[in-house]
Amino acid sequence: RTPPGRAPQRHPSRPYQNIRPRYPDQTACSEPNTFLDFSHVQIKHLGRSTETYPQIGRPKKEPTYSGAAINPRRPSPPHPLSPSAATPLPPPELVRVFSFFGGEISRGGTMLVYQDKLSGDELLSDSFPYRELENGVLWEVDGHWVVQGAVDVDIGANPSAEGGGDDEGVDDQAVKVVDIVDTFRLQEQPAFDKKQFISHMKRYIKNLSAKLEGDDLDVFKKNVESATKYLLSKLKDLQFFVGESMHDDGGVVFAYYKEGAADPTFLYFAHGLKEVKC
Repeated sequence: RTPPGRAPQRHPSRPYQNIRPRYPDQTACSEPNTFLDFSHVQIKHLGRSTETYPQIGRPKKEPTYSGAAINPRRPSPPHPLSPSAATPLPPPELVRVFSFFGGEISRGGTMLVYQDKLSGDELLSDSFPYRELENGVLWEVDGHWVVQGAVDVDIGANPSAEGGGDDEGVDDQAVKVVDIVDTFRLQEQPAFDKKQFISHMKRYIKNLSAKLEGDDLDVFKKNVESATKYLLSKLKDLQFFVGESMHDDGGVVFAYYKEGAADPTFLYFAHGLKEVKC
């Protein structure tokens, strides 16, 4: 017997020797490989399975796993905050806001900037998605009008109920700009007539061809004529921009408004851009 006030001494080989029954109608184990009722004890296995000890005299149940057909030997999926977990990309609206205010959207720690091969000016980045035209010779990119330096914060208040108008709180000195033009400091140039445009394209094709080689050169020479005709068809609607340095032989960025559109669309010669990681 164990003296009052002293914990029972358990033999290492018989850990349940002196455990008293949990309920009055239960007795100590008398059969080998059986023990008291521990069905109230649950053991979680790496967050994927739950195993319950059986009652006295019953065979041990197989562990049950939460979810359908989960292999207990398969490693658990990565934690959402772990580096191996996939990180969703920000929405395009957030990308535009960050790029406009000089921020950088990190995609695995790398951002792509596209420089003009002739002048070295930065003309575009991967923050602005593009669509290929004329067999990939032209890139079409959507621009957007934004208010420079203005941040619209909705706090759920009702301006009309508080005596305010739609323009209350907006700086009178705020300036609306096109995000691509402002981000890369593009400089607008006077419009070209047909003769000036053809002369510019001949000089540009000659200078750019000297920078290309292999398949890029073949694709460019094969499709640049159709791309030039495509631009000529929109010549009256085009605006012309060059890089910040305003290099004489630099590439030209074209912009126009599609029918019914409130924001401009930009056109780039894809082979005239050099991809730079930063």
